[in-house]
Amino acid sequence: MLRLVAVAILGIIVCQASTLYRNRRTGTAEHWCCDVTVEPIRKTVTTVGVEPHNVTRVINTTYQRDCKFGETPTSADGWLCEDVVSHVMTTTEMVEVNKTMVVEYPGRCPAHHLSCCEGYEKVGNQCIDQGASSALQDLFNAGLIG
Repeated sequence: MLRLVAVAILGIIVCQASTLYRNRRTGTAEHWCCDVTVEPIRKTVTTVGVEPHNVTRVINTTYQRDCKFGETPTSADGWLCEDVVSHVMTTTEMVEVNKTMVVEYPGRCPAHHLSCCEGYEKVGNQCIDQGASSALQDLFNAGLIG
């Protein structure tokens, strides 16, 4: 029974170890620490989008009519007068807009600056909780795992 528990514990540690070792440089494994300060990576990204904008226009419409007594004709024949009517129109138009933003990614720690965080110790290519590593050592010393 003890051997089955040891294999189960070791299996979990081995299964997690490949994932943890693979992800250790991206900062997703909490038990890996970097000995130096890592600056985040900043990239400027420009996207083109479409946004609604209100546009106001003044439209002048000219109407011709017969002149009334005392009005000065505006046409070449001397009989027609003009009335100008102004209309204000506000419409919504879709306009292309460029948006620029700075995207920040977590920086990567150089491999030679990676170490186990406090409370963990390096076993092979992984950092294991000191309590778990001593329990594994006890199982190994007892001959239950090899």
